Amino acid sequence: MAIKRLVAAVVGTAMLLALSVCAWQQENLNTQVPSGWVADSTVPMDGYKQLGLLKAPNQAQVELRPQQLLMPDPSSLSTKAPLHNPNSRSAQVLWRTWQKLLAQSQFQQIPLAGAMLAKRLQQRPDPIVYRQIKAWLAKPGLAAEKQALLIDLLADTATPEALAVLLSMAEQGPRSPTYFLVLPAISRAADNRWGGVFHKELSPLLELAWANQEYRDPALLTTLATAIAKVGAPAGVDLLLQTLSAEDAKNGQEQDVLRSRQTAAFLAIPQIRNPDAVPVLSEPLQQKDLGAPALQASGDALAAMGTLEATQKIVDWAKDAPDEGARNLDVWLAQIDDDSLVQRLATEPVESFQSHEVGAVWQKFTLQGSDQEQAVATHGGVADGRGETKTSVLNW
Repeated sequence: MAIKRLVAAVVGTAMLLALSVCAWQQENLNTQVPSGWVADSTVPMDGYKQLGLLKAPNQAQVELRPQQLLMPDPSSLSTKAPLHNPNSRSAQVLWRTWQKLLAQSQFQQIPLAGAMLAKRLQQRPDPIVYRQIKAWLAKPGLAAEKQALLIDLLADTATPEALAVLLSMAEQGPRSPTYFLVLPAISRAADNRWGGVFHKELSPLLELAWANQEYRDPALLTTLATAIAKVGAPAGVDLLLQTLSAEDAKNGQEQDVLRSRQTAAFLAIPQIRNPDAVPVLSEPLQQKDLGAPALQASGDALAAMGTLEATQKIVDWAKDAPDEGARNLDVWLAQIDDDSLVQRLATEPVESFQSHEVGAVWQKFTLQGSDQEQAVATHGGVADGRGETKTSVLNW
């Protein structure tokens, strides 16, 4: 009898244990798992919940074991419900997600959420989101790291609305704690070629700020000039060139401000890479004064572009240039390192140049291109400036 009671007790305990396991499994099965998701033990569940990629039916979920943590199957994301497709979400939903991550200090997740939000705002501007971002930045006592993240978000978005917020913050001047965070963000936004294009729609805001005579801080003027050059819209480039050619101011203080503006424009123009600016940049080459800042800066910009259209403008100028222009041409041609471009330009005969000195510079340039080509064909190397050859070595 004692043995039977012992067996019955063991069986009863086993049944209770089995029932507990079944209940535990059923409780975990209640978690809403989207179809097309697979198990992965390396991704924390909280990361997906915070990004809104996975929603539990209630907050009182039991903690899942590592082998039950989930990650999306890439093959399923494009065909599943809109919940799992970031492109289907509004900017306001993505903005709330970004705020939640920031409030929870989930800094590893913020770049992904920020990229999704920036892309959505680029596709569909939302004034409400921009107003809320501006309100956040205006909060007294907002932590510096949070201010930096918000400013970075605007620079990554790089739309006229985002740039307007950054410019309004720059108006606060050097006394603002965010001033020297905002200035590089303005330049970054101007140089942000999302979609693979120059965003000329940013230029009117930058041009308006540049025309504001109340702006006198050299750091701000340098930032604005650089941003205008990075965008490279013809109207903005023309504005910088006009600044270089402006007449001297009547009093010393105004002259100092003008010099700051001219220095900023002179340093910014060579950074222009937008091919739409080539016709505007070629206009100063018609000046007779070879020392004119506008001519020097425009030539530097055209040479740095390294395109056939831009370089041809320099060649056309050189054909009629006086002897003193040989130095300018030598400096500009030295910036061209595209062998195929050199070969295409080398078809221009030296007799096309009126000045003997300018023609000599051109002949040296074309001969160097021929020497490099011959060196590569003969020795399998690249000729340096001394006629020697250097063989390229790949270090994997």
